[in-house]
Amino acid sequence: MSTPTSSSSFALAKVLPSSVTAWMADRPHAVDTIMLFVAFQIAYAATNPSIQWQYMAIYGLGLLLVTKVAHSPLEFFKGGIADTATDRSSYAILAGSTFISWIFAKSIQNASILGARYGILGGFAYGTWYIAFLSVGVVCYYLRTNQGYTSLQEAIFERLAVLFRLYQEIWSNSLVVASFYGDYNTASWWIAALLSTFIPFVYVSLGGLRSSLISDVIQALLAVILLVTVLGVIGKQVNELSDECEVAGRGDCNLFQWDTNVGVATNTLEGGWDLAIVGLIQGLFSYPFFDPVLTDRAFLASPKTMLRAFLTGGVISFLFIFFFGFIGIFGNLAATVDETIDPALLTGISTGIPADVARYLGTGVFTITNIIFMTTSISTLDSAFASTAKLFAELRTFFWKWKPEKLANVTDQHVALGRFAIRFIALLGTLPLLQDPSALDATTVSDWQHLTVGEGSYAKLLWFNLVGSVATLGAFVVFFGLEKYVLSKVVPLYAWHAQVLEVHEGKSVHGMGNDELSHKLDRSNEDHDKELESIDSSSEEVASGGSAGEEDNDTSTKLEADKV
Repeated sequence: MSTPTSSSSFALAKVLPSSVTAWMADRPHAVDTIMLFVAFQIAYAATNPSIQWQYMAIYGLGLLLVTKVAHSPLEFFKGGIADTATDRSSYAILAGSTFISWIFAKSIQNASILGARYGILGGFAYGTWYIAFLSVGVVCYYLRTNQGYTSLQEAIFERLAVLFRLYQEIWSNSLVVASFYGDYNTASWWIAALLSTFIPFVYVSLGGLRSSLISDVIQALLAVILLVTVLGVIGKQVNELSDECEVAGRGDCNLFQWDTNVGVATNTLEGGWDLAIVGLIQGLFSYPFFDPVLTDRAFLASPKTMLRAFLTGGVISFLFIFFFGFIGIFGNLAATVDETIDPALLTGISTGIPADVARYLGTGVFTITNIIFMTTSISTLDSAFASTAKLFAELRTFFWKWKPEKLANVTDQHVALGRFAIRFIALLGTLPLLQDPSALDATTVSDWQHLTVGEGSYAKLLWFNLVGSVATLGAFVVFFGLEKYVLSKVVPLYAWHAQVLEVHEGKSVHGMGNDELSHKLDRSNEDHDKELESIDSSSEEVASGGSAGEEDNDTSTKLEADKV
């Protein structure tokens, strides 16, 4: 497989030690990256912008330098983790990657806002969505061990919603990071949005899923450490506001007891429990299965190792979201009792906007919070890029074989297609930034209730989800009740379609009329492939359309398979 090369790296390789040369061989982009960083430093010295740009540049430099170019298709699409891997390294990488790749920048902002609105229940309610890790882990464990599937796309031939989800993750995360660098539609805002997309675009194009997994582990550790640091500062600040709390007559001046919604009981649906129930419903039955960022990782390592990693990642994700909500709680507390707050920041602080709360706490905390948002944004974007590359590689044969390409069969051509797909989704996913941010908020999964039921009508959203869930479960009951009919009528039609495809591919098939039609549907299993059916039919029946009174020819159908 050919990999990107750098003329400057090649020239330096002749004069550098062998260890450095070997390191650069895996990173032919290293010298060019360093040169760009130096050029940035020159421009920075000449213009003297905000110090936050330095942190983004250093952060991007580090991620690009740890990225190794993928040398094989399986490394590019599977991240170098075998389907049978059980080692601790694979478990740790997978657990860390699932955690940080699903802590979106938009998600932690929402957690903070809900914390400001519902107190400690706000972060908890948003954290209930992360039961999705359990749901995906268990379902994909079953699909792998009982059905023999190697990807969720192989199990369901559905693409549209999945691709839309990946497209949405590009702009929704860039939007949040850009808010730390300037107001909407300013030059600083646009540069930050584009750079936060460009950095993961580059290193995932080079290293594929492997680069995403390795960077995820680094970013997961960094995000946890920085959040603990911010919470420590907030805890100290709460103590310093004790006098102001007494003046305001508030006896609940701590993060666990602060009442952000005075007059509304916290043990009611209106107090936030409707959000928690909605999160459980969505997380269990729907939301995670539209996101390849999560489901793709469920087909890495051995099924048991994957399930352990998902449970670990899910617990850490819930705790991260829950405690991030404390930033919003503190913002609401400070805005209520501290009369010295800048009026320009008051609304943002009281509603839990993380950037405004961080500004109130000082430059140091603002910088740390900015880096947290960079880690959560970039880790989600790189995962979205890697999943898009994999999806396009699987689609390469989908439209004429009617099934996705198995990753075991991918070639260098699939890698090239995957790299093109990353460019495509990066461009397409950035275009929505041309819209007003308030309009974009209404299209994100976490904010779609504002479109349907209006601000504050969460109880209606709850009942909408309950009715939808009951209807979905009812559809499953009806399907399994009609399973015998489906297997006897629909599956033979699919077998006939597959028979035609064999002719299209140039395989030897005799007779499309009176002769016996046979086809073996390829359904990968851990132990063996199972023959699904053989169908006998006559051309006389086809010509007559199966008219009344005409006797059916003998048709034998053999099924030896699990549920379809």
